Amino acid sequence: MTLAYGCNSLLEELSEPNGEWVTKNSERQDFRPRQFKVAVNPKLRKTIALIVQLLVEKDYASIESISNGNRLSAIEIANGVEEYGRSVATPPEDSYKFIDAVQIEGEVPSAWSVRFHLWTEEEGQSDLSIALTLTDKNSDFMNVEFDGILVL
Repeated sequence: MTLAYGCNSLLEELSEPNGEWVTKNSERQDFRPRQFKVAVNPKLRKTIALIVQLLVEKDYASIESISNGNRLSAIEIANGVEEYGRSVATPPEDSYKFIDAVQIEGEVPSAWSVRFHLWTEEEGQSDLSIALTLTDKNSDFMNVEFDGILVL
């Protein structure tokens, strides 16, 4: 399950079905956007977990191989992680419930723009994240384009 905002065709509402906003606090008018859940595509989750594990292992060459060197090379990925100055750690299993994934309209086969927050040994959940484009294919994993390493 992931939290997202607004894509009604992909999402199942968790909050009020017909309202744009829900009241959070009856004394003060704090509002929050509706929250939605979406079942994460198992291949999408499995592919992200593989990329994250390779980052933890500092196996940047394998990431470059998996992504056919699209967007970022092994050296560029390594530099991005090293410049951040912390060690990427294996995230808790629950973190995969919060994959930020948006299906790219009109793509055949299906493609997704994905952002996933990494974890580090020093920080736990980090502000470091990866950006990927994942495309469905006839295998256990999706095609990977490693779009970037971001600090949010």
